[in-house]
Amino acid sequence: PPPYPPRRGARPAGAPAPPPPPARRRRLGKVRLVTVRVAAVAAMMAGLTVVAGHVFDGVQWSLFLAVALAVAATIGAARLPRIVPAAGRVGLIAVLVVAASALVAVLAGGSFGDAVPGVVDGPRRLLSTEWPSPPDPTVLATVALWLGVATAIAVALARRPTAHLAPLIPVVVTLVVLVALSAPWPPAWWLLGALGALALVVALAHQGDRAAARVATLRGERSLLVVVLTVAVATVASAAVVAWATRSDPREVAEADRTASLMRPLEAIVALREANPALEQFVVTDESPLIGQRMPERWRTAALDGYDGQRWTPQIDVRPIGNRLATEPSPGAQATQIGHYRIELRAAHTELVPLPGPPIELVGDPQPRLETDVERVVVKLADSAPAGTTLHLVAELAPTRGDVTPAAIEPRSVGDLEAGFTDLAAELAGEGEAMTRLTRLEDELRSWQLDRRAPGGGQQQVLLERFLLETRRGTAEQFASAFVLLAWSLGFDARLATGFAIPPDEVVSPVVVTSEHAAAWPEVHVAGVGWVAFDPAPEQEVGDLAPPEPEPEAQTPAAAQPPVEPPARPGDRDTESETDTEPTDSGWGSWATWAWRATVAIAVVTIPALLTLAVILALKLMRRRRRRRAADPSDRVRGAWANATDALVDAGLTIEPSWTDDRIAAMGAPLAGAAPHELRRLATLSTAATFGPAADPDLAEHALATERRVRDAMAARLTAWQRLRWRLSLRSLQRATRSPVST
Repeated sequence: PPPYPPRRGARPAGAPAPPPPPARRRRLGKVRLVTVRVAAVAAMMAGLTVVAGHVFDGVQWSLFLAVALAVAATIGAARLPRIVPAAGRVGLIAVLVVAASALVAVLAGGSFGDAVPGVVDGPRRLLSTEWPSPPDPTVLATVALWLGVATAIAVALARRPTAHLAPLIPVVVTLVVLVALSAPWPPAWWLLGALGALALVVALAHQGDRAAARVATLRGERSLLVVVLTVAVATVASAAVVAWATRSDPREVAEADRTASLMRPLEAIVALREANPALEQFVVTDESPLIGQRMPERWRTAALDGYDGQRWTPQIDVRPIGNRLATEPSPGAQATQIGHYRIELRAAHTELVPLPGPPIELVGDPQPRLETDVERVVVKLADSAPAGTTLHLVAELAPTRGDVTPAAIEPRSVGDLEAGFTDLAAELAGEGEAMTRLTRLEDELRSWQLDRRAPGGGQQQVLLERFLLETRRGTAEQFASAFVLLAWSLGFDARLATGFAIPPDEVVSPVVVTSEHAAAWPEVHVAGVGWVAFDPAPEQEVGDLAPPEPEPEAQTPAAAQPPVEPPARPGDRDTESETDTEPTDSGWGSWATWAWRATVAIAVVTIPALLTLAVILALKLMRRRRRRRAADPSDRVRGAWANATDALVDAGLTIEPSWTDDRIAAMGAPLAGAAPHELRRLATLSTAATFGPAADPDLAEHALATERRVRDAMAARLTAWQRLRWRLSLRSLQRATRSPVST
């Protein structure tokens, strides 16, 4: 007998040999495991490209090109000769991946600038709250670049025998990012199943082990099922935290949960007043039962009593309340001071209710939900009302100075900010009773110059100091702000009110209140009576007169220049030329060799310079085109103004961070050539687009056309050399000198 029993499955002695396997099995047996791993990883990235289509409104077939080129580049770089260093291989892959993303942008109707460097703006746009993302060239190039980089890393790891499950890391990271960006559209279950099957192929295709042996090993791990279930539960729990259903879809109109209507009411009023054409806001009809009840001229929407040296803000806490705003009139109010009004809203998305005085009751059909503060300074609609909504308001009429004279003004402690105006306030107000001093202060301010286009017309402390102490020429908002600050410095309680002021000759019932009536005015608190309005702004505007030109600076005499050789006369021989063309044995060789070396030397100097100039022009051109092609018309209006400010900065204008749009337009007018009015118009359009209602496409096209006229006018006033320096200037690209309003 044999010393050992025959091996299980062994062929008995003398038995015929088994037939050879089919040719197909022989070919499959020769397939390398590395090829299987690379193919599985490439198929997984193709599946992730389908998931990437969920970021948009559908599958973007151009993204498959980025994955295919990344796979080809990684495999091709690995097959290069060994003499090529690793850095060269990585550089080749990076160049091809970037080129693939640029090609995707071009196929989407864009240009190379939409991919590089426009791709820097892509992540910011992808991380916005809107879904689906717009399939524009920049966003597509960003997604293509991400897919290309992840594919190159995964394929490179799949080719390494020692990297077992490492190729799955970039795949999983990319899947998580794409699922987050595509919410609330989850990936299809069949696609996730296919990705799981391909991941299993990568796990089993390990160098040196048979797939059957690895399956048998995993089968013996009893804790494997527990681990898989734990991972599944953790994944489901983590996904439940992400509320996919609450992601914003721009195709569905939904009201915002919170608004910022009270953050900058003064700026909003200024932008509303600058709207062209004028917009109807509301219609007020007097429904008071008493005959001869006077119609209010001022309708307040907010009152600002907080100033930090930069802007005015309301110091209030708004909370929900019923339609009854007061149980009874305030002390001192007479029966004839109670008014009943019907307010028909003409503007869409109205939030702040205009008030002629302290409100008592506000009802509507349907009954609006109201939010207000304890002092009833602001009455806000919890849900913005559409145009056509009708409200019925019962309110007290604000007292006038004739109703309260003589009166005691509520005192206020003088803070550090307004203490610097005490001497000026005492000089302007003089001595006497409180109301007399305030009236005298009002009269003094009314003797100054009103100019809504005055340079430095902002609300910053430095601009108000310049208005009070130097120019005494400013906007209506500066007059109102200055009055409040001067009243504070005298120890009086005052505030800045915003709303609508109707001229006396237009106060009839019903009265149509438009955006032209938007205004701001100061109010002073009278003890036991309430807030009394003042009007420190002059009645007439000085007009559109340009500010006086600055005095010319003294020019430094030009330095003496070295003498210049007289021009050569006809017939004179050029000694240097003759010397250069003569044969020589100095090492330059023949004339052809000398010409070639000179050409190379010139090219070495000029080509980098030309490339640098081309890069500068391309960067500036791509930035202008990106702003002009913004999807939102308001962004295009602001982009046109940003392009104009960049042109002013390149022309030599230095813009301070505190300058307003009107200030920039006024200081840049000398550089605008024959288009100073267009520059001011563009500044007004940008302010209105920022703080006013949303701009329409026609207004955006008008702003872009105005920007082109401004640039053409700036170029027309320059010589050819000055135009070249202006176009190549780096001031608008440098952080220290670029325009603070650039986007």
